[in-house]
Amino acid sequence: MINPKFEKAVALQKWHDYKKAKNIDISLLPSIQLKNAREVKIEDIKDDSFDNKEDTYFKFNARIKDIMNKDEPWYSSCKKCYKKVDVINNIAKCHRCGVENVDYQEKYILKLEVFDKKERCYVTLFESTRYLLGCDVTTYIQSISQKKEESKFYRKLVLSREKEFTFLVKIDSKNGGDRDGRRFIAEEIQEVEKIAAIEIDEEIQTETGIKKTKKVEEDINNPIICKKSQN
Repeated sequence: MINPKFEKAVALQKWHDYKKAKNIDISLLPSIQLKNAREVKIEDIKDDSFDNKEDTYFKFNARIKDIMNKDEPWYSSCKKCYKKVDVINNIAKCHRCGVENVDYQEKYILKLEVFDKKERCYVTLFESTRYLLGCDVTTYIQSISQKKEESKFYRKLVLSREKEFTFLVKIDSKNGGDRDGRRFIAEEIQEVEKIAAIEIDEEIQTETGIKKTKKVEEDINNPIICKKSQN
């Protein structure tokens, strides 16, 4: 018999190698949380009577209508309290900490207006912006430092308009978003067409793996016995 744990480890390693060979960052692939989240419509989650007692994470499909801060999708954040700071002449002042010249770093914040067939809402992405742009904030800022139109990440951002995406949002008593203003924070964003392509790709890889496993099992269960020839 084949050790199932060993088989899973081998299959996982092959999957990692396959994605690496295709230059795919697996940290940006659809998460298990996104796959398992309850699917809803925008009109559902903006309703105050929306029932979210059993579930916390939800996903909905929508198209991007407007990128409200496409020229600067980041902010300067205090390294101590993580709130926004004012930077003047490279000196940062944190109003939350009440300190001038604090250490700070750039963090993503991307504001979108999205819509489906019936409704629209506003979605804010923080570090989840990586899923859309495909890079961290430092890489993005460096890429647009000369001519942003030549940055592949900036072009990817601009060309995301009118495309359909799946948004993962968390709705609970502490993180319900601004339903009256129809504003939500997305913890993940994935292009719908790419999700479908990835699922097909994974199905093919799974089927291939199953066939190979069955072949190995058949070889083990039905070994070929070689008889010595008698002269």
